[in-house]
Amino acid sequence: MAVIWVLLTEGRSFSGNLKSLARDGFRTLPDSTSEICLIGASAFLGLTVVEMLPAEKLGMLIEHVSIGPGVIACIIILLMTLVSQLGLSPMIGALLCSGAIISSGIDMPELMLMLALMCGWSGSMLLSPFASTLAIATGMIGKSPRDVGLRWNGPFILTYYVIVMTALLIAGAML
Repeated sequence: MAVIWVLLTEGRSFSGNLKSLARDGFRTLPDSTSEICLIGASAFLGLTVVEMLPAEKLGMLIEHVSIGPGVIACIIILLMTLVSQLGLSPMIGALLCSGAIISSGIDMPELMLMLALMCGWSGSMLLSPFASTLAIATGMIGKSPRDVGLRWNGPFILTYYVIVMTALLIAGAML
């Protein structure tokens, strides 16, 4: 979408916009090295930690307490949000949750799992004081992560979570 936006709004011809995009993108690519390395390291760490989880015990626990996929989805969203507040990357949280569910053989619809992961990730990116999006926003406007994350984004995320979790619980009850 960003590429399309630049191509349509730069005020030059399409080929001029394309040249500008290629030139500017190539010139600024080294500035992205830290972010690219962070994403790669987060993915590697998340996948490594998943292998250490006791998958059978988790599956037995879920079976023993007999909770449905809608409740599991809500737990995933809340767990991802909680650990992101403690400094764990939302990407690592998503990999841990999805890896745990898949490797333990918990019966959960893939669509519901993906929706829970995406909701938890997007909410965490707007709330966590450690998220790069929040760090950039706070740096640009000179406000604290608490002001931007919890005070400004908090009511939106709370409403968002209530709507999504209600839908997940209803969908889970219908399965």
